[in-house]
This record gives sequence, C-alpha cells and structure tokens, in this order.
Amino acid sequence: MFRFTAGQPFSTQLLCKSLVERLNETHKSKASQDDIHILAKELVDKPLPQMTYFWDRLNHEQRTALSLMSGELEKPEDIAAVHNILNSAKKRQIELDIQTSELELILDEFYVDGILERERIGEGQYGYRFRADLMRLWIRKNYLEKPTIDLQE
Repeated sequence: MFRFTAGQPFSTQLLCKSLVERLNETHKSKASQDDIHILAKELVDKPLPQMTYFWDRLNHEQRTALSLMSGELEKPEDIAAVHNILNSAKKRQIELDIQTSELELILDEFYVDGILERERIGEGQYGYRFRADLMRLWIRKNYLEKPTIDLQE
C-alpha cells in the first residue's frame, strides 16, 4: 500500500477507508492482496481530483516525458534512464523536440517536486521511477497507447 500511494496522506487514507468498507461489505476481518489490488484498480480507473489537476497543469513536454516513462516502467521498482525514454519515443514514432539535457531537467524537476524518485545508475547518469505507483499506473492507462495494466505486479 505504501508503494502504491507513496505514503501520501489523502491517498493512503482513501485506500484504507475503502479497504475497511470492502471488508465490512464482504464480512471479512482480514484484508488480502486481492482486496488491495481491486481497490487499487478502482483508484486507477477513477483518479483523485489532485491527479487530474496535476496533469492539467503540465506542459506538452512534461506530459510526454511522464507518459513515455510510464511505458518503460513495467513494475513499481523498475527505473528508466533518459536514454530509455528517448528510445521509447523513437519506437512509438513520437517526435520529441527536446534534447537529452532538457529531458534530464524535466525529470529532475519532478524529482525535486516529489513526483519521481531518482537513483544513480552510472557515472553522471540517473534512473527514475514514480514515487507513487498509483501515478505510474494511471498515466500508463490513460495517456499511453497500451491501456491495459497489471495490478498483480
């Protein structure tokens, strides 16, 4: 649950509240992974207003970077380097009018803002992942060509 929400209070509280309601409805006293996956999928399908507000504030380059990045990250713990994202754009035949250094700047800004995590992967190179997997899954489902997601990861 923590990886899914990154411990963000509102998201965590909503997921926990929904989990308690689900347990009460099903007359269960113990939550299973399946219960959490079902509720997580519901949150991806019906995003929080904060998520759509965040997305609407982004410019084209920022949206494209996050969309392509979500496509490169199959699992919550995966990381994507700038070259992965640029290769993804080429594979998807998306013209990016952006240099490598500009893309690094965009991703670093998201890191500073707490949207992404950053990990050193080589000399002067970083890989990125979404801090809250909810964001990765939501962007992947709604803003990438392949709309299917697997919450059993």
